[in-house]
Amino acid sequence: MSTIRYGMNRMVAPKMGLSDFLDLTVAVGGSGVELRNDLKGIDVTDGLDTSRVNEMCAERSLSVISINAVQHFNVPSALSEAGRELRRLIRFASALGRPGIVMCPHNDPADSRSQAEMARDTRAALVALRPVVEDAGVIGLVEPLGFPESSLRSAKIAAEILGEVGSDSYRLTLDTFHFALAGLDPGILGTAAVPADLIGLVHLSGVTKDGDVEAFRDPDRVLVDANDRVNNVASLKAMLAAGFGGYASFEPFSPAVHALSRDAMESAFVTSMRFIESRV
Repeated sequence: MSTIRYGMNRMVAPKMGLSDFLDLTVAVGGSGVELRNDLKGIDVTDGLDTSRVNEMCAERSLSVISINAVQHFNVPSALSEAGRELRRLIRFASALGRPGIVMCPHNDPADSRSQAEMARDTRAALVALRPVVEDAGVIGLVEPLGFPESSLRSAKIAAEILGEVGSDSYRLTLDTFHFALAGLDPGILGTAAVPADLIGLVHLSGVTKDGDVEAFRDPDRVLVDANDRVNNVASLKAMLAAGFGGYASFEPFSPAVHALSRDAMESAFVTSMRFIESRV
């Protein structure tokens, strides 16, 4: 039996209805799901009452593990809007077993702030939003984005900031794709630089195309196999060895994955899971 707790992010099949998505998660052996607020024409629960979503998950022995995401939280001019969206998502979370809320940094080539200013603003935003997550009893899952234009690229820097903020209501979302794009070595995962107990959620996706890793973008994100270039196996192996026991949730953005038939998609995810398990 696998020691990995698999989750499925709705980005695996963004046009699939919630009920079918839950069925897919069960079929591939997942036990948790991530809901999203950014799918076209679909809000967090597809317009369904949260009590019905709870019933649907309970019928399948599934847990909601996160709602993805509050955006631009670390831009001073966007902090009020980020706070409003955080409170809105917390209302869903409070009715869905209090899953974590993923929090994504500003990601804009036009951002003229220095690295020191970005770190300062990230720290200040997390301090300002801390009472909101603490009072709600949810975890804010801060997700560094490894793109060169990101205002919080590094999981190592994010871990330092969370240590300075000093709240049990924040954890890292460790996205293997973004971790690799930031140029970080999997060897730091589970060490003092990025402690395993600070990682609240892992996002899995692979890239198999040629080219400069730093140039990869979301549409390149497929499932993990032997040709993966963003170190999923090494990263996950390091975290598991250090005691990480949370969810490793698939989050491929590639249109090629989204276009798979239902049966082909199920087979592809199972194959990827088996590959990962054979290596970790």
